Amino acid sequence: MVLTLTLDDAHRALLLLGTLKEFECRETSIIREVLVVVPDSQAFALGVLESSNVCPEISIICESLLFDGILRASWNKYAVQMAIKLLVASHVVTNFYITLDADVIVVGRLLAEQLLPRGKAMFVAEPRSVHPHWWLGSSMILGLDTRSFENSTFGVTPAVLSTFGAQAATASLNDRFKEVDWQHVWLESWNDGSWWSEYSLYRLSLDARGLFTALHALPGSSAFCNAVWFQDQLPWDSVEAFRSPHCTFSLVQSTTQIRPSVIATSVSTQFVWARSRDANKSL
Repeated sequence: MVLTLTLDDAHRALLLLGTLKEFECRETSIIREVLVVVPDSQAFALGVLESSNVCPEISIICESLLFDGILRASWNKYAVQMAIKLLVASHVVTNFYITLDADVIVVGRLLAEQLLPRGKAMFVAEPRSVHPHWWLGSSMILGLDTRSFENSTFGVTPAVLSTFGAQAATASLNDRFKEVDWQHVWLESWNDGSWWSEYSLYRLSLDARGLFTALHALPGSSAFCNAVWFQDQLPWDSVEAFRSPHCTFSLVQSTTQIRPSVIATSVSTQFVWARSRDANKSL
């Protein structure tokens, strides 16, 4: 698993890590570790996550390690966060990894048969029309015809990526801009109007290499449910999220401005209910 994190979102990340621990601290867990990528200047504070938690195992990675030691002030911060989700593949030791943001909440067990159907990474078939500018920007930075692969789809965070696939995606950019600083050209393109996303870029680069269907498959059911993206979708239905049989991840966007303590109360209530249910089953 990979989590991009800043100190400003640490309180929300505690909810994510707490719910992950509740479900995945067991020998049968498919999660090997959580790589937390943080700004270099905040590593001294966020490093407490690494030293205080052994389940799941957490490793802190400074952002500069992924950008040849230099993060330029001109790079859009949002673009940097997206690029990290691909560049971090060089530090991943498993064949696949799950991308996370601090707003994500784990609401069920992480099951291989759901997240890795037929041994491939699951994906959400979100159509290009939802964020057309991401697909246009990705085609432009990859040097593809903007009408190429018009049926390609992919979702948003949380997502399951192929480690090899992510490395292939960044290699496509490296090859395209090998005569210059390819990372700078890539990140700076956001300021020039090429608003790619990590997932549309990933999907198109794999399509161009004929690799996507070898690495990804649609799941039998969605692992992501009851997400709250906007304030008018509040309150978050924690009951539905935690008690849906196929739901693994949910999300409450920080932009809704709901306090993490409110979410924590809802989560705690569901944990109490689940423990009571399990206790009654054992009687």
